[in-house]
Amino acid sequence: MIGAPLWYGDRPYKKAVEVFYDIGFDYVEFSLDYPLPNGLDDLNVVRNVGIELAFHAPVDIFLAHPRDEIFESSLKVFERCMRVASRFEPVYFNFHLFHSTTTHIFPEVKEKIRENGLKACRVAVELSEDLGFPVCLENNGIFDDLFLSIEGLMLTLDIGHIAVKKLRKGESYIDEIREFVRKFDRKILVCHIHNVDTKTFSDHISLLSGDLDLKEIVSIIGTRKFYLIETFWKDGCRKKKADADSLSDDLKFLRDLLR
Repeated sequence: MIGAPLWYGDRPYKKAVEVFYDIGFDYVEFSLDYPLPNGLDDLNVVRNVGIELAFHAPVDIFLAHPRDEIFESSLKVFERCMRVASRFEPVYFNFHLFHSTTTHIFPEVKEKIRENGLKACRVAVELSEDLGFPVCLENNGIFDDLFLSIEGLMLTLDIGHIAVKKLRKGESYIDEIREFVRKFDRKILVCHIHNVDTKTFSDHISLLSGDLDLKEIVSIIGTRKFYLIETFWKDGCRKKKADADSLSDDLKFLRDLLR
């Protein structure tokens, strides 16, 4: 299945979802940033359009924060988002482990971040089993191989996050993606795919605009149950938002690569 991103700014949702459906997308991944999940009843229109629905947890919460008061508040918001999402029978629920802590360089702080991140992952899996849909940890933010020892925790591989990190260091993003797939192959349920402008390190741009070797990347990743074309911008200038035409071109391009 190939999807497109949906967020609060795409209101009215019915019109946006109908555009995605007409283009040919199989599902949308809906981001639950503030003020969501309040007022999510408007999303009921998705069921009438005939397109599947996935969710992206808010990125304004800190599920790996070492300060317990912040961590516990974030976890509370996260749990509420998952429970609200369950009303829409999502195909998956994606989340990050962020912390926003300047002292993360110290070993004792790193350990606390890791500890709370593990707690969040366990809660996510317990909820996913109770609510009946898979939960996926994305490779952005805190990512520890130990998290993958949690039975039932799946992965979202975002190629742009890997590419930008490696390109800034002058290292091979292809080698890193190949190693990621080798290590976590059976855990990868979702792939977030978008292009990167290597001159500006701008990501989330159209598949047809950037510099990544997407043909090689897709050949390494292979068939996955879900591919999300996570393009927000037409090119690396980030002045023109991706529109229906550019998303349609991206969808055709990805389908050709997956043949």
